Amino acid sequence: MFVSRYLLKILLALNAAIEAARAGEHGRGFAVVADEVRVLSRRTQESTAEIYTTIETLQNTTKQAVSLMDSSKRLANNSVDDVNAAAKALEEITQAVNIISDMAGQIAIAAEEQTQVTNEITQNTVAIKDVTDEITESALTHLSQAKVLKDRAADLSDKVATFIL
Repeated sequence: MFVSRYLLKILLALNAAIEAARAGEHGRGFAVVADEVRVLSRRTQESTAEIYTTIETLQNTTKQAVSLMDSSKRLANNSVDDVNAAAKALEEITQAVNIISDMAGQIAIAAEEQTQVTNEITQNTVAIKDVTDEITESALTHLSQAKVLKDRAADLSDKVATFIL
């Protein structure tokens, strides 16, 4: 688009130069104008090239910016996904901690119950030991009495044997 305008201006300047040459002496002013048109045309070409370069640079920069924004959007979406996953993991951890806490409470209650049962068993064991001690003492007493009776029976048997013979 810019190039076709530039070519049009060059053609106009060339045409003006040709017309000035034909006009001869009277065309000097026209030649000056044609020369100015050529200078203006050259400046326009340079300006057009600069504008084209600037536009090309802007387009490239815009493409890079769009690419960076797409990358940023993808990274942001990934971050959102990561945050959602972390939130879900924290929720699961919280649930697990609550379950563990409940279990610890149940274990504490069971341990207390076991302590009570153990205390009862200890008391019963002490009572059984006391009874066993009493039985042992009684058995020892009876054993000693049985020995005395045995000795008397043996004595009595010896005395009865003297009567029989």
